[in-house]
Amino acid sequence: MKFKKLIAASAVALAAALPAAAEELSFANFTPPFHTINASVMEKLDTILSEATNGEVTVRGYKDGEHGAEKNKR
Repeated sequence: MKFKKLIAASAVALAAALPAAAEELSFANFTPPFHTINASVMEKLDTILSEATNGEVTVRGYKDGEHGAEKNKR
């Protein structure tokens, strides 16, 4: 429950700090598409920010290092 409140509070604070124009924020990470962080953080953050800003701010998630970073070579 504390985690949800932290995400919601962070989303509202972030939304208040952004300019009035519509924005799409990028959230990139190296985890695979099925990893927990993609569903539990990125999707919820997008939902919360979209609702808090009436659709003015959205979050696009980039999974598995697809946002320009080279994947780790093993």
